[in-house]
Amino acid sequence: MFEVAKIQNGLYGLVGIRQPFNPNLPTLSVDNTNSKSGLFVDEIPPFKLELLKETQDYEDISDTDFNTLLEQQQKTAIANLMYKVFDKGGYIDRNYLYTQTNIRQNIENTIESGSVFGYEIEISDRKNVAFKITNCRCEFSFDVATMNATIYLMNTNVQTPLYSKQIALTKNNELIALNWVVDSTMNDYKGCYYLVVKADNPTQRLQPFKRDYDDSNEMNNISEIEAEKVVFNSFSITDFVANENVNVKYVSENVGLNPDITVYEDYTDLILQNSFLFARALQLEYAIHLLMQIATSTRSNRNERMGKDIVSMIMINVNGTTNNTDVNVKGYKSNLYYEIKNIKSEIERLKQNYFTSQLTVDTVC
Repeated sequence: MFEVAKIQNGLYGLVGIRQPFNPNLPTLSVDNTNSKSGLFVDEIPPFKLELLKETQDYEDISDTDFNTLLEQQQKTAIANLMYKVFDKGGYIDRNYLYTQTNIRQNIENTIESGSVFGYEIEISDRKNVAFKITNCRCEFSFDVATMNATIYLMNTNVQTPLYSKQIALTKNNELIALNWVVDSTMNDYKGCYYLVVKADNPTQRLQPFKRDYDDSNEMNNISEIEAEKVVFNSFSITDFVANENVNVKYVSENVGLNPDITVYEDYTDLILQNSFLFARALQLEYAIHLLMQIATSTRSNRNERMGKDIVSMIMINVNGTTNNTDVNVKGYKSNLYYEIKNIKSEIERLKQNYFTSQLTVDTVC
């Protein structure tokens, strides 16, 4: 698995398009003409920027919008290529910390109300293991109609919260969407994490419900991470940055948060650190993507430059031919398949360094 947006931003500009000599064509931005690899889409015939321009739905598209379009198309090609290369995923585990039924009736009265509640989360030493907090159930009683609070995710090695989200609680079982990702592209990402919630108004009280129904207090084991319940009796971002353990207390009581956590093998850093491995395949993927847009355009062309012969030429170059009466042409899709096969072989070799370790390192919280 990988973070699509990070990969798209990191690999954008790996392949470029040369500025045509025709002064009537759009002036391309530096980002679109830049090629870190030295490979260009216009090296793949029969692609021509003029054909792409003439087949746009809006005939008078501006240079700015045309450059935006090219950026979007290159990023789409990047994502498409990554999904073809990494088609087996890297799922390890996923669960809520608690899944047993809880009636949410009795309140935890041994924890000081108004405290900051949450978890200390430690990720394993295994290389390139990432986790994502997709959702979090907030199971609290409160004495106002709407409780305004903020959920934070912090790392002991980072000076500011990694993520924060202001929430408005109106019921005792509020599901909050977070989609917070912790992966190997973050500096010192093996440190300890704190997922906590704090009432925005210090005079208002958050009170967790007890998990006292049957076995509702049994916490699930999630592979590659350890979670411990904590309470901060006094909490501020400034104090946390200075010393995260200054007011933290480990507790056995329920703390009111129930996060949904997915753990997976993360290829984001591997891709970014080895971007040139994907250059030739991206050149082909990007070219195929643009050529198919030209061939399938529904816009009528006044200059009649998009005749059936050009469309036929594009389809032959993309798909190839196997007609025994003609000269066989090996299409770009076949070339792309070959490049992807080679990339997969190289990735398997690289994974030995990225996902295994000969060293044992104790993470200190």
